[in-house]
Amino acid sequence: MAANAPRWKQIHDDLRARIAAGEFHAGFPGELQLAAEYEVSRGTMRQALRPLRESGVLTANRGKRPHLLTTSPSAYGAIYSLFEVISRSGLEPLSDILAQEITTDAQAADRLALPADARLFHLARTRRAGGKPVAVDHVWLPAALGEPLMSADFTREAVYHVLAETANVRIDGGFEDVSAVLAGPDEAHLLGCATGEALLRFERLGTSGGQPVEFRTGVLLGTELSITHRF
Repeated sequence: MAANAPRWKQIHDDLRARIAAGEFHAGFPGELQLAAEYEVSRGTMRQALRPLRESGVLTANRGKRPHLLTTSPSAYGAIYSLFEVISRSGLEPLSDILAQEITTDAQAADRLALPADARLFHLARTRRAGGKPVAVDHVWLPAALGEPLMSADFTREAVYHVLAETANVRIDGGFEDVSAVLAGPDEAHLLGCATGEALLRFERLGTSGGQPVEFRTGVLLGTELSITHRF
């Protein structure tokens, strides 16, 4: 733990390491128990646990003991979440919502193995890390899964977390293609970079139980973000 980091951040990082090591496989301790173990106030402990809850590592209902959703280095198994990547870097993940709608898109429907006119949930965002724009992405889900997400506040929530909480759906497979591209005028405007600047473009198909449930595309600004994915 970094000695110059705030106490809550030191505890958060230590808990992350213990979770990754599988220490809490049998059950995650309660807030009061952890506060006593780390010899801090309940408020400090709650602050340390908050990023774990927001990134989907822990889930808890009021008055109940937190439940560890996974002991994987990523809260979402083999797949990484940009929300989680930013949180684990110590920066605040925020999103500007560009679109949150039920609509149709023939390309996305095709990738999800649905008819071209199938109704889809579409979420478009500019992703920020500590206030700086780092990515723009578009998420497409079948409407049956996405309609309950229409009321979600994705300015501060991870799609995978909300999907698991509202629909009990977790991405357990799929693939992602990554390629180098140059920023067009629209991307440059949203990311605050120069037109023609190098970006990383990604296209992801996520599956659950062998069925396609998520099609995602986007671009990452490499000058502001790097991702190391353990698997």
